[in-house]
Amino acid sequence: MSKHILGLDIGSSTICASLCNIGKHHEVQLRGVGHAPAAGLQKGKIQSVELLQKAIEKAIQKAELSAGFRAEEVVLSIPVCHIHFQTSTGLMPAKHRSGKIKDSEKMECVKRSQSDLASEKHLILHTFPIQFKVDGIPIADPVGKKGVHLEVYSYSVLGAADTITTLSHILKRRRLVIRGVLYEAMAHAELMLTEAEKDSGSLLIDIGGKFTKLSLFEKNVLQKSLFFPIGGDTVTADIAYCLKLSAFDAEKLKRQAVNLILDAIDPNDTIEFISQDHSKRFINTLYLSRIVHARLAELFTLIKTQYPSHTMPATIVLVGGTSRLKGLVEFSQTCLNKPIQLGMTDTLQARFKKPEIACAAGLVIYHQKLQTAQAYRARGKDPLSRFNKWFKEFF
Repeated sequence: MSKHILGLDIGSSTICASLCNIGKHHEVQLRGVGHAPAAGLQKGKIQSVELLQKAIEKAIQKAELSAGFRAEEVVLSIPVCHIHFQTSTGLMPAKHRSGKIKDSEKMECVKRSQSDLASEKHLILHTFPIQFKVDGIPIADPVGKKGVHLEVYSYSVLGAADTITTLSHILKRRRLVIRGVLYEAMAHAELMLTEAEKDSGSLLIDIGGKFTKLSLFEKNVLQKSLFFPIGGDTVTADIAYCLKLSAFDAEKLKRQAVNLILDAIDPNDTIEFISQDHSKRFINTLYLSRIVHARLAELFTLIKTQYPSHTMPATIVLVGGTSRLKGLVEFSQTCLNKPIQLGMTDTLQARFKKPEIACAAGLVIYHQKLQTAQAYRARGKDPLSRFNKWFKEFF
């Protein structure tokens, strides 16, 4: 029997919903999408529960209307300002008589690394084993190795408990069963990085509304994540201030006329712009683009302070709504002195239209991957075999 799962990405500026149908073989089919401005949030933090509830309901209703059926379950992400990252260590002695470490002991060691993380303020969303050691010797996978002591160094993603509780109350009013709260970078990575890229090393740069998130993947797990309080809305505010426009007009102008390849712009080039109040203005394209260029140059300078050129992985991927700005790939390559690619490939663009919608659908896909892996591991089978099959069918 199929079921209907909603991916709900609650961003700092926009709430996006992707309603998917899950078939009997775990295949995921996108059926409906919806989005709404993130009313009730101020820089990602909840200021009005009532307004936030209305915004969430609006996005969900749009997705249900386009799908033609109601959502039954939901997997959601929360704004990054409610996310906390923590490293920890787990230790345990090997228990099996043979002296060889079993998979169950490996999993138990990872659980032990979580023991001091959960609290009244934070809930554990993900824990990723970064490095195992057997009797003090680093090893990629300890299963089957002989040893007395097992150790793991883990990286965990925590979510603010009060925020998750508030969102749970809102969603339960719609009779939605919450199946998971996930970090949005996992959704992006599932859609926009190959297994080989996540293994060899990849950096996701997600330029969202209020924040830019950096997520480093290596050895198929999230190794490190951080964020800066600069995003697409910051750029829009700069345009509004410098050109004395409303936020609505500044956003519209940003999408229409900005080109970050400044050398390609004729200094005398202007654009005729009709504002929201129907007044007409002529905007110098080079001046407009320089406003945006200055703010994004600041952003990529901050990125370089965290990841100097010699430490950056081979694969760097731009995601988020702002990634669609004209010339941003070329501009970012110049700033970082590295090849950079867009996460929204032609295939993804044709299917999802907007990066925000792709992230919401990616939440469902990543959740299904976890569920499939758990089920197959319990049966002693390859946990990715079924997932790889329906992931190909999805695209």
